[in-house]
Amino acid sequence: MRHWFKDHHFRSLLKNTSYLALSRGIAAIAGIATAAMAARGLGLLLFGMLILITSYTRAASGIAKFQSWQLIVRYGGQGLAAGNPEQFKSSTGFAAALDVVSGIVGMIGAVLLLPLLAPLVGIDHQYLWLTMAYCTLLPTMGAASPNGVLRTLDRFDLISWSSTLTPISRAILAVIAFVFGATLPVYVAIWWITDLAGDMYQWFLAWRELRRHGLHSGIRPTLKPTDLPGAWKFAIQINLAVGVQTVWGPIARLAVGGLLGATGAALFRVASTLTDAAQKPADLLGKAFYPEIVRMDLKSKKPWKLMFRSAALATACRG
Repeated sequence: MRHWFKDHHFRSLLKNTSYLALSRGIAAIAGIATAAMAARGLGLLLFGMLILITSYTRAASGIAKFQSWQLIVRYGGQGLAAGNPEQFKSSTGFAAALDVVSGIVGMIGAVLLLPLLAPLVGIDHQYLWLTMAYCTLLPTMGAASPNGVLRTLDRFDLISWSSTLTPISRAILAVIAFVFGATLPVYVAIWWITDLAGDMYQWFLAWRELRRHGLHSGIRPTLKPTDLPGAWKFAIQINLAVGVQTVWGPIARLAVGGLLGATGAALFRVASTLTDAAQKPADLLGKAFYPEIVRMDLKSKKPWKLMFRSAALATACRG
């Protein structure tokens, strides 16, 4: 087994998985601290309302957005591996256009449907305006193209550290809000600001990496990727396949809110936060596997070897 580590693809896979695991651990600790402060500061009922407000927006984002990062990893990664940067630029432009359009459509749809859906998911009528305000995050919340750029350029370190910005800053602000006895609108504003800051920071990192690699010029958002055969079909298939998994968490919280009210949603959120903190390493290994294998020659035996070694490692982790 020692000779496995001579394979730089396998070493890269382990390195990227370790980045994701470390950032997930930091985010989990910050998330638990945030939930504790918000629950103590607001009380269980209003904390549950905060969870329902944010979960409604995340559910709308999960339904509306495309898994655009996979487009960049597949088409862009293959293009860079073959020495064709134009294919990478085309896939990035297509992914960015999907992000913008789906985010705006999702925001409009979420706001229009809110008065009808709010009673069904436990959101009190007096907090509709807060929920609508939070829905303004949808154009940036659903954007996955920066993540795709960083994955394709093998910057999992930047993905990992940028993913800790939101939970850490949110935890700090939640402590301050608790100390000063802040109200629900203040907590919603904290969630809104930290979500936006995390999204924009990843956009900045992606743009910086594009400039560093000389790939920033010539990227044009378009919904007609004529030089990417099968791109629309791939985008739709991936969205249908992964969308349910992505949206399950917030929809589950909304379902609990509709059945048991805001208090039930608060307790469910606390329980799920603790569960998420214990996410298995094998799940993180899978996130790093796809970008790595796209960069390999699929006609050789190397992808099969990497798949076998990854499967063996994932089995050991689950065991």
